[in-house]
Amino acid sequence: MDLVGLYDFNGDLNDGTGNGYNGIIAGDPSLDEDRFGNPLSAYTFDGDDEIYFGNAMADEWAGSPDHFTISFWAKSNLSCCRQDIASLGQYECNSSGRGSVIRLGHPSAGGDFSGCNEGWPGVNIGSAATGGDWHHYIFVNDSRGRTVYVDGVKKDNKPGTNLFSIKTYGLTIGGGYQNTGGIGAFNGSVDDVALWKTGLTDEEVAAF
Repeated sequence: MDLVGLYDFNGDLNDGTGNGYNGIIAGDPSLDEDRFGNPLSAYTFDGDDEIYFGNAMADEWAGSPDHFTISFWAKSNLSCCRQDIASLGQYECNSSGRGSVIRLGHPSAGGDFSGCNEGWPGVNIGSAATGGDWHHYIFVNDSRGRTVYVDGVKKDNKPGTNLFSIKTYGLTIGGGYQNTGGIGAFNGSVDDVALWKTGLTDEEVAAF
């Protein structure tokens, strides 16, 4: 399934695929309990931290720059405020370089799945984004457009292709675009991150 990076955060930031895209910390995200109560098995962010997985990761999208899936478990410590939790690619507001940013805490809908504030603000994921509990999020961009799943349920789809073009920068967790400083405002915990260079189907999502 073209898995690029896999991170269980069980005591380290190593890439479980063997591709070597290990995490690099900025700020001071700390190991904490995961959703099962296991110690040192998830990362907690306090609003000025990030984990970055390297520029070399972006080379995976050469020839197919706009198809990807990002999956992670997360809980937010805030009941308000739009927070950058993930990005892929670069902030460049044209069709040849626009990366993707994912935010939790959109004031009316729960989240964003956009690039340069274009395309799809207001992803309908509801209160899961700010409720203080663990939830599983999957964000897919492929020939169907942009699709979001929460806890295995399809929450929203926006048809339309070629909004994103992933290049230059790899995945950031806990923050925004690398070329705008990277550090985001996410305050909460993240675990079991996975990244593909294709879009997962409904059937593949249901298998999680």
